[in-house]
Amino acid sequence: MARGVKGCVLVWLALVVGAAIAGCGSGGATSASPSATLSPVPSPSPTSTAATAPSPDDVKAFVDEAVAFAGANGKEAALAAFTAPGGQFHRDGMYVFAYDFGGTVIAHGGDATLVGKNLIDMTDPNGLRVIRHLVRLARGGGGWLYYMWGDPEKENSQQPKLGYVRKVDDTWFLGSGTYGPAATKPPSQAEVKAFVDEAWAYAKKVGREKAVAAFMDKGGPWFRGQLYVFGDTYDGTVVCFPTEPKNIGTNLWDRVDPDGVHPIREMAKLARAKGVGWVTYKYQDPTQGGRVRIKHSYVRAVDDEWFLGAGTYEREK
Repeated sequence: MARGVKGCVLVWLALVVGAAIAGCGSGGATSASPSATLSPVPSPSPTSTAATAPSPDDVKAFVDEAVAFAGANGKEAALAAFTAPGGQFHRDGMYVFAYDFGGTVIAHGGDATLVGKNLIDMTDPNGLRVIRHLVRLARGGGGWLYYMWGDPEKENSQQPKLGYVRKVDDTWFLGSGTYGPAATKPPSQAEVKAFVDEAWAYAKKVGREKAVAAFMDKGGPWFRGQLYVFGDTYDGTVVCFPTEPKNIGTNLWDRVDPDGVHPIREMAKLARAKGVGWVTYKYQDPTQGGRVRIKHSYVRAVDDEWFLGAGTYEREK
């Protein structure tokens, strides 16, 4: 089934991945200002230009530079520098955001009004609990995340974003991201297969009820932007669909795509007959404004009652 998230985002994880946003902490985030005594950190020459969005490599180098700056100058001065408009940490459409591990914004180069606000329960238009995922990634050292966030260069309209975060110390983390083509790049089929195999192993270990509860949690580790788990019984009844929870218990056996393909039927038949495999069909892509595109979903039978899967849209040349 794998209906696409209405606009989302995969956790391209470092594995993950799917960041743009907020953080908490001390009031020092806004009271300090950069001074001539700050220790400069050499910045790598970005490969992007004003005409091309930053690449993932650009974003990572930018975040690494910010972490080094914080280490050299201290937290208070760094937070002020990150939030200050027009400074060295506003470059080619990139800016730095920082949070404490409780989800409070402590610096935000894209929107200084967010500083001091707790966004731990914030969700993007697709229901992804962005900050919870960023916190989880940062606690593990860092990683990538796909999600939707307001783009300052487009009047803060919600746009797909690929964010990268790094832990600074045990009290806070920082990150940055890009709204460019990298933010709408679909997961590879290899990534989808690995994700499904991981979910299958988890379901076999903990059982259907516990696994489905975990898969349905948009704030948990199984909802990774463009990657999420769907599950159905072999008669087409939905048991897991985090992007369309209203369909839980609904039979979608007769759902058909524009070319007459019945995705659920094909998935159920394949999972029952061969255990694993790919199904290709057409479906709305939320990262392309709902445009109908070719989608490839990988499914795997869990037991004699149900199967699970995930999918990705075909990359366009």
